[in-house]
Amino acid sequence: MEKRLLLKKRICSFLVACAMLLAIVPVQALAVNEENGPKSFLAGPFMLAPKTDGIVVTWELDKAMKSTIAYGPSADQMKTVDVPVEEGEPFQGVPMHMYRARLTGLTPDTRYTYKVTAENGESVEGSFRTLPVNAEEIRFVVMSDSHRFETAEQVSAAIAKFDPHFILHTGDTVEGTGSQKDQFAYIFRNAGDFLHHYPVVFNSGNHDYGTYFDEYISKTQKEQYHSNENGRNVSFNVGGLHITMVDSNPWSLFELNSSSGGSVDPATKKLVEDSLNWLKDDLASPEAKNATFRVLTMHHPYEDDLTRKYIPPIAEAGNVNIMFAGHTHEYSRGVSADPTRGAKTLYVTQGDARIGDSKINLGKDNERPNENFAEILATGKGDMIECTVKGDVLTYSNIGLSGGEEKVVETVSLFSGEPSLQYEDISITPDSVLSGATVKISAKVTNTGKGLATAAFQINDNGKDRYLYNFGDKATSRVVALKPGESKTLSGELELVELGKHTLKMEGYTKNVEVAFRNATYSYDNLRVKLGDGETSDLTSDKMHVKADVKNIGNETGTAEPAAHDQWAGGRRRIGIARRGRNQDGGIHLYLPHGRRLRGAHRRFPGADRVHSGRDTGRAGRSRPVRYGERRPDPRQPDAGSIQRRLRPVAGRLGRLCGDSG
Repeated sequence: MEKRLLLKKRICSFLVACAMLLAIVPVQALAVNEENGPKSFLAGPFMLAPKTDGIVVTWELDKAMKSTIAYGPSADQMKTVDVPVEEGEPFQGVPMHMYRARLTGLTPDTRYTYKVTAENGESVEGSFRTLPVNAEEIRFVVMSDSHRFETAEQVSAAIAKFDPHFILHTGDTVEGTGSQKDQFAYIFRNAGDFLHHYPVVFNSGNHDYGTYFDEYISKTQKEQYHSNENGRNVSFNVGGLHITMVDSNPWSLFELNSSSGGSVDPATKKLVEDSLNWLKDDLASPEAKNATFRVLTMHHPYEDDLTRKYIPPIAEAGNVNIMFAGHTHEYSRGVSADPTRGAKTLYVTQGDARIGDSKINLGKDNERPNENFAEILATGKGDMIECTVKGDVLTYSNIGLSGGEEKVVETVSLFSGEPSLQYEDISITPDSVLSGATVKISAKVTNTGKGLATAAFQINDNGKDRYLYNFGDKATSRVVALKPGESKTLSGELELVELGKHTLKMEGYTKNVEVAFRNATYSYDNLRVKLGDGETSDLTSDKMHVKADVKNIGNETGTAEPAAHDQWAGGRRRIGIARRGRNQDGGIHLYLPHGRRLRGAHRRFPGADRVHSGRDTGRAGRSRPVRYGERRPDPRQPDAGSIQRRLRPVAGRLGRLCGDSG
């Protein structure tokens, strides 16, 4: 009996050990399908660095041997050349056996077939098309975050049907990291037939970054294109397009990790600065300036804090028309936050090619698709993006899996010139307001141009230009973009502060508004909460810290007194203010049971914006977190545990929205 129990334990231990071992083996290593290519071909053939007169066909063999490529535009024009082995980065102590057929002197916009043959007789066939010189139409695909590439079959079929000139991959090609060679076997053998027929230009994502990504991809792109020193930033021209592909890892991976410990180290700072300076120089080049469209790609999108910090100022100054990125595995479409730029720069985050999906959310008049960004106009899912350029119009379609095949989710057109908007039925009300109040401005807006355009009310206020760019209710106001031919009636609010007459002019319409004196009045905005006294929320604490931005919108100095209101008993108690000077910020520190409201402000001067500072000075020694005055316990008040349970989900949601600001 004991022996049987011991045997069972050993079997269980063995099975657990096997499960643990399988868990740490890269999934791609288990998923490589030998039917997708001869065993000797560890990777490829795949095409890199397409040009009008050349291309690089790349493959890897399991050992060094003679290898050839035969290629030509037709069967009777085939040319065969020997391709020498290039010893690459070592893997398990043995150098990689890379082959790069640098084909030159080719005819533009011509389809070639090829056959790669190894000395042992194994071979792979494919085709490619050189880039056009002055094509009436250019087509390209953008994809991202392929990882396990579960949509490979459907995406491959959609690519073949669309027949693009090239493909841009904005990063995270593999599931693991660029330091794991076996990760690339999955993509270069299992990604679908399109890799044998369509060239791909790659960005490095955070998953790709490493030695083997550089060996397979960066080394060739650096050699063939305008590039930075490490080959991870490249640019090239095709037709009227200038395409710039930038590695966003220096800031959104390395700076992010470095800054988590405090300041950013000098080496990382230099890496970021060098990359950004390279981008500025590239966009200032004649190749970029003379292009009809400038397309920018990188892995980390507009929603990424550091990308948003660094990239829009450079991209918009460099007249980038559209930026494609990935990383979030979600589709989004946004415009510039600058009303003078609007839809002249689009920021598109594409869905992932890993798992098929199809979804679109355009929001509503008073509902943002992304509550954190007024300028993001659509969110959803998708697997790839198809782009077509005809003259001065670039049209892209977000493509997602629906009913077993890839279908169009939404289509957007960009015009390379200036937008054209028509404004009608303009009104400004009322005739007079108190200082710090708003007037309502309404108009019917029609897009009479050839591409997407954002509505922006340009109002001349006593000789100074001001803009209304967000429309709808204040809390949910959003930027509105119109497709060609589309009309909408929009309204927004413009704050008037200076006393006296304001002459407001907009598109030939004039309105005089009188602004009158207002007593000290306070507005409250940007409420932030945190549970407990730590740097981040402690969901076991019954103590909530609250901060709010307070502004005196009146025309005189005054004092706003914070107070908490007891909704159950109707009681009220002033909270003691820990004033630290007129220009210093603080926080409201209080115990806040379920159901109580906070209101209050610090002493402020006219027009001053400050963060509220105050502390609840509740009496010590009480069993409840907060008790008002000397009242007897209210049986309707929840106990401390109930308070915590009710606060946790609220604090959790607010913490996510506000970043747990203390």
